Amino acid sequence: MCGQPPIPQKEDHRMSHRTANAPSLPKEPEITRWLTTPEAADLLRMKTRATCNLVAAGQLPASFVGRQFLIDPRDIEAYVISQRQDFASE
Repeated sequence: MCGQPPIPQKEDHRMSHRTANAPSLPKEPEITRWLTTPEAADLLRMKTRATCNLVAAGQLPASFVGRQFLIDPRDIEAYVISQRQDFASE
């Protein structure tokens, strides 16, 4: 085959046609890294005990796993937003 030009190959459009119309696969759920109470306390800039008090009072949702509370970072953000106050004087 040395010295002979390569034989041009036809592109197979059957596969690209199938994949273009194929239904998309469902995306895998995003895994959230849950925070321990000391980590949540650092984000909230408060003591760990105060964060535990928020969990105990039901103000900050948490899951008890093993021997510790785990807190979803989205719940921390929701808590901070719920505590927002307008301090502008009228």
